Amino acid sequence: CGAPSGLDAKRPVCERPDQAKSTTLEEPFQTPNHNLIPTKSGPTIGVHLTFGVIAWRLPLVDIGCESDGVTQVPRLFRNAPAIFYVSRIHEQVYASLETRREQWGLQNKFGLSQLIHHGYQAAVVKSRDKINRNLRLLEVANEEYTNDVNLLMNLGLELWRAGQQNFGIRYYDRAFKILTLRSHQETPPELREVLVTQYATHLLNLHRFTDVISVLSHPSLHAGDFTASHAFLRGVAHYELKQWTECVTAMRSCSETRNKPALTSVLPEVRLAGPAHCLANSLNKLGKIDEAQKAYEQALKDSPKAEGMLLDFSVFLAQQKATIPALTQLNELIGLNPQHAKAWEVGACIALEKPETSEFALDWTRAAVSNLPDSKVIRRQHAEALLLNDRGSETVKILSETSNPNDPADLASFILCRILADEPLYPLAQPMELVVSQHFLKRYRQLVDFSAEKSVVKLNQNINLLDPILPSAAGLLKQALQYTELLA
Repeated sequence: CGAPSGLDAKRPVCERPDQAKSTTLEEPFQTPNHNLIPTKSGPTIGVHLTFGVIAWRLPLVDIGCESDGVTQVPRLFRNAPAIFYVSRIHEQVYASLETRREQWGLQNKFGLSQLIHHGYQAAVVKSRDKINRNLRLLEVANEEYTNDVNLLMNLGLELWRAGQQNFGIRYYDRAFKILTLRSHQETPPELREVLVTQYATHLLNLHRFTDVISVLSHPSLHAGDFTASHAFLRGVAHYELKQWTECVTAMRSCSETRNKPALTSVLPEVRLAGPAHCLANSLNKLGKIDEAQKAYEQALKDSPKAEGMLLDFSVFLAQQKATIPALTQLNELIGLNPQHAKAWEVGACIALEKPETSEFALDWTRAAVSNLPDSKVIRRQHAEALLLNDRGSETVKILSETSNPNDPADLASFILCRILADEPLYPLAQPMELVVSQHFLKRYRQLVDFSAEKSVVKLNQNINLLDPILPSAAGLLKQALQYTELLA
């Protein structure tokens, strides 16, 4: 491989006894127990038999997580003297390889032959009790090799998997602190990348958003250390802190770099609607409507079935008075999930805003009630749709079961609908009379705007019923009717 001559051709590659028995320089390359396969483009292990290279970091993919991309790992190396494994778990030869590489003037390069990793399939983890086994080994390994960034990170990861998040994050804190105190030359780039990704992800899950931003802007990290995953994590942290401008910058960076190769697996959200969705919401908050529209459309392309994105896009379209497109998006959403209560509620709110969609609102809320019959909000919206479609007499039972007796708006609607249904009225607490009267008049005007003619006529004919209950509303309505008669 271009190293100095005179090496001991029988010296073992590993000082562990089980490997020392059978592994010698007569086997030119070594790789641990993973399945090695060629990539689609056809490179085999033979392409790595290159003069002047002591080792290759190969792309590894976890079974079941192929869409997340690959992680570059030091797995293929020359069977050279003084190459040895370190630790009792997640054993690595990297440190000794780097020492010999520098001493002999060789290279440690990135390769193409892909490794398939089966170790973290759910069935394997369970059958081998792998998390508890790893925890035991990592605890001992960290006692033997203190301040090892890789071991600290992996102990933090296994504690996190075991449900001990608050304990595990302390090991990530320590690993990151040690990493930042070392030069770039002392740690491989793939270790920096995976540590920053895991650490920031766990901080985000703990809602430590300010700490996420601090980690991802640490001065010890160089521009080349950051990936699309890091930009996404930073963007989400800014989003949660309502820092819209910073979120826009981060999510645009994520979108621009998400298809570039990285040394570790990309976060699944990065290639879905997440970046464009957060970008669109932030642009909307900043009042950049045209840019927000384009971002929502991109999010729709990235994940046509993302429920949260479809809901937010619908609300955005409704805000732009694009009622039909908004309802179309919501219809897509409930087609995916008929139990999505918020989609039904938002659709009802949009349809109930305009007289021209009131009939649609009735059909929509009827379907909503059939899917979610126990939702008080949806049943109340159905009652409103009935009222605006001149069928207020049918709403008394619904309102009696869903109204809040202390809410002035609810009381006003209930009184109005009891009049339409020829139901008796009951006395109202005097302190509430004025505000309930105001809501009653507002509802009356809405019936006029929606051309609920039968309801308006019946109310006009029964104004006197309001005198003992809502005298303020009764007086104003009588004045309005008298003025209308004079004009006629």
